[in-house]
Amino acid sequence: MSMNNSYENAEILYEQEDFLQALHMFENLEDFQTNADIQNYIGCCLLNLERYSEAISIFKKLISQYPEWGRPVYNLGRVYLKQGDCRRAFAFFQKAVQINSHDADAYYYLGVYYERMEDFHRAVSCYQKAIAIAPDEFEPHMGLANCYDRMHNQQQALSESRTAFQLFDCPDTLYNYTRCLVLSKEYKTAFDLLQQHDVADCDDEGLLMNLFYTAKKIEAHDVCLKCAKKIPENQLSKFIIE
Repeated sequence: MSMNNSYENAEILYEQEDFLQALHMFENLEDFQTNADIQNYIGCCLLNLERYSEAISIFKKLISQYPEWGRPVYNLGRVYLKQGDCRRAFAFFQKAVQINSHDADAYYYLGVYYERMEDFHRAVSCYQKAIAIAPDEFEPHMGLANCYDRMHNQQQALSESRTAFQLFDCPDTLYNYTRCLVLSKEYKTAFDLLQQHDVADCDDEGLLMNLFYTAKKIEAHDVCLKCAKKIPENQLSKFIIE
């Protein structure tokens, strides 16, 4: 297998969130110690595996070697945010935007910080800047949907969650979109979409709860019963008592 193919396969594993296997594959590439992109990926794998001290070491080294490269800067901010060190996280997210004001990811992660701080207006502004730069990325639309939901702007939340789902059909976007449909009382639309994705046969608790709720609302009793068998009783009870 060529190095290019190995790198691409490692990227695929990373996108599939198989971070341990991706890490092993990146570390087996010939130039993994000298290639900045590979080192950044390794740092991100370590971040997602909650090996924070190792991730910090890699990102700090990259920042020292490539001070004008914003990616390891906001990735270091991500580590600190995961650790709950919001002050440090904010400093690195701000620095990433200053390094490259045309980097959609830099604005996205600054938006994540503001959302975490419940400063939803600033978060919305950052997510909108990210979308203006990279309109086909689904994550900022998800962020906007979450913020609008918290700001009680359900129409905008539904619109942004729909866009995110259309850009990337995955369990997270499906959950978010169908949740917004439920909050907008579009129960049948949500139910049909969840049924199209065979949610009753999956093990995703959030999706199963959305399906159970919509099935209950439209009186699809057979689907209710099927979901009820897979949802923990303490979660199920909140719906049963409605």
